[in-house]
Order: sequence, then C-alpha cells, then structure tokens
Amino acid sequence: MKRTLPTAPLLVTHWDPDLYPARPLPLLQELIIHILAHGEVWLKEVDLFLNPRIRAFLSKRSNRDVFASLVETGRIKILVPDGTTILERDPQDEPLLAAAMARDGKKPLKSEPWVLTEETKRFCKQLDSILGLTGRKVRNPWARPICRPRVTAPSEKNEFAAKLYGVLTQHDKRWQGRDPFKGISPAMVDQFAEFSQNHDKALALLAAADVTPNATNGFYRSLAYQCADEFRAEGTIAVQAMKNLVQSVYTYCELKREQAAGTYGGDRLAEMPPDKPAENANLGLIRIEVVPLPRSIAIPVDANIGQVISNVLEMCDQSLHVFWNLAGSSPSPEQDFQVAWNHVAEVFAREVQLPQKPAKGGIFRPAGLIIGGATLVIDIGEIAGLSWRPGFVVAGVALGAIATFGPEAVDLFRRAQLELRRQEIDDAVSAAAAIRCSKIA
Repeated sequence: MKRTLPTAPLLVTHWDPDLYPARPLPLLQELIIHILAHGEVWLKEVDLFLNPRIRAFLSKRSNRDVFASLVETGRIKILVPDGTTILERDPQDEPLLAAAMARDGKKPLKSEPWVLTEETKRFCKQLDSILGLTGRKVRNPWARPICRPRVTAPSEKNEFAAKLYGVLTQHDKRWQGRDPFKGISPAMVDQFAEFSQNHDKALALLAAADVTPNATNGFYRSLAYQCADEFRAEGTIAVQAMKNLVQSVYTYCELKREQAAGTYGGDRLAEMPPDKPAENANLGLIRIEVVPLPRSIAIPVDANIGQVISNVLEMCDQSLHVFWNLAGSSPSPEQDFQVAWNHVAEVFAREVQLPQKPAKGGIFRPAGLIIGGATLVIDIGEIAGLSWRPGFVVAGVALGAIATFGPEAVDLFRRAQLELRRQEIDDAVSAAAAIRCSKIA
C-alpha cells in the first residue's frame, strides 16, 4: 500500500489532560481527519490513560471498535517510554498498562501523585488488546507492532532550558501579546531566565516555600510548572500564562526530537515564540497545520471506516503528496489544500458502503456514525449530539410510503437517496478541515 508523504508524521500534542480543550472536537473525528490529511498519526500512550475524558470515551465498546478499525489501517503509532525507563511489562505487548504501572504513584505535572486504579487498569488492558502485539496477532497474524519508543532526550544538554532562556531573553517581546502568554510579568521573565541558566535557583525557590521538587536533575517542564505556582502574587492569569509558555517550549523540543509535526488545539497550547534574533530566524518559512472543524458526516453503522480510510489514502496519494510538497512555499496554500482535500472528500463519499435497502419498517435509520457536533455517535439507540435533519427523516418515511408502487419506483428512489447521501458526505468532509498558517522562527 502506498503512503502519503507529508513533511512529517503528525504527533497529537493537545490530548495531554492539562491541555485538552474545554470543548474538544469528537475524538474519532479528529483522528479520522488527521489520518486522512497526514497519512500517519502518532499518539502518546500517557494521554490515552491519563486524560479522563479520553479514557471515558474509549471505555465504550462501540467507540473502541471504531478506534480499533482505525488502528488496523496501520497509520496510527503509539509512542511508549524510551529504553531508559524501567518497565515491568513489555511495552510492545502491553503499552498502556506498562506505562501506567510506571506512572503509578508519580507526579506527572500536578502536586498530587497519580494513582493507578482498578478501573484504569481494566481500561489499559482493553486498549492493549487492540494496540499490543498479542491482541493484534489474534486479529491479524501478519500484524506489525505499532508501538514505537520515544527518542531519548540528549543527556549532555538541556535543550528545554536553553530554548526557554532564548525566548525569555529576546529583545523583541511581542510574543507576550499573544493570548496564551498574556500576563507574564517582567519579574517572572527575569526569574525564569535565571532558573533556565541555573536550576539550583529554582530548587532554592521551592525550598523556601517548603515544596518538594518533582525533579532535581535540571530545569525541565515539571520543575518549571512547580516554580510557576510560586508566583501566585502575580495573579492566576500570569501563572497560567507562564505554564503555557513552558508547555509551548516543551512541545517544540518534543516535536523536534521526534521529527514530527504537532497539533495546537484548545486555548493553551501555542507555537513557541522566537528564541533567536529576527535576523537569524527563518522568517521565510511557513508552518502549515490541518485543523479539523466541527461538521456532521453521516455514515452507516456497518461501514468499515478503517478500510474506507485506507482506500481513500491509496487513491488520493498523488494529490496529497503535491499539497505537502508545496506547503510552506506556495503563494496560495489554502487553495492548494482545498483542491487536495476536495479530492479526499469525493473519494471518501464514493468508498463508503451505503445500505442498498431500507431497514426494518421501510425507513432508513439516519443514526449511523455522526462525525461532528458534540460526539461521534455509533450506537443506533444513542442520540446524544445527533442533529436530526428533517429532510433525512422525511426521505426515509417517503421510501416506506411508495413501497407499494412497485420495485422499479423503489429502486429509483433508493438510487436517488444514495446519491443524495453521498453528496451530503462529500460536502461535509470537504467542510470538515481547513489549514492554519504560521511563520516558523
């Protein structure tokens, strides 16, 4: 199978529980759009079990089945701890449980230790049956591992501290006017610049406040978060803004290390500000991000979404390849993206297998997979987040009403109904994504 070749695979960076948007897009919609746009999507195993909303969503069997179908495309990879982390389980076989057991009792970012509950342990085992090698071999003897160890951060240099220091000491402070970073005071800028150069000063700040540091081996993200909390006198907004900057720099370093593109959903996560003088920055480079938008795409419940996506990517390889090759240098990237994405939408609508005959009672049931709104609806009986469209329901009722006029009339109506639904899917997918452009410093 051919693979689309964007500039880099996509690492989903905003699923971190501390960064997850208050009103996120449906999880599976995000995955589908990102896979279609990038060809390969990487997820961090910790986000799957540390994020309570993601955990609750994937705990439902129906949602988990669709997730499994996406995993079966081979276009999702799970990042697991690097080789320096001591694990009690094999991360290729039990990626979530192995990582969760290693996190048990630790403090990822918060002051309180995270505890691995029996409920979370069951969840990890459920997803490991999909992601782990044993479960995949049961479903497909030729399945390859999809778990990949993270790239180990260099031990000889603290790139995070160096980048943060570069940002904080720039003469151009216009980045402080960006919404995620508004409120950082000059005093905080000076203090965190010092911490970046000498982490002993950060440890001294925490010691004076009788706070036990999460780490003592350098000024990294966890220690920076703790220090930000000690600036409460500057106000809640200032504390949060500094954490946003810390997270921005951390994400930049992580993506550079993994050689991946990232996502910037929500209000907190933003691209890292320049860390070098303007004359040395790559001001001519443009970063292109595909942004999923809330749209409703009706798909029958029996559709194999994973196979559909695999077919679409194989047939749209050339158009996507052209877009990503032009991205960053084209004078009209939005137009280039729309041309490629319209092709994806057209093929997607054509590949979806729509029902050829009415359901019991002579009425098409419109509650298949609804991508968009508040959720991705999979169960026929689950209507939360489903927007009932009168035309859809009336058409179904009409099909039952004309059934007595003979098979030719019914077949004609069915074909018209299917074409209408395919066009609706085409239009919805076309409108389900856009791009956001930003300068790379």
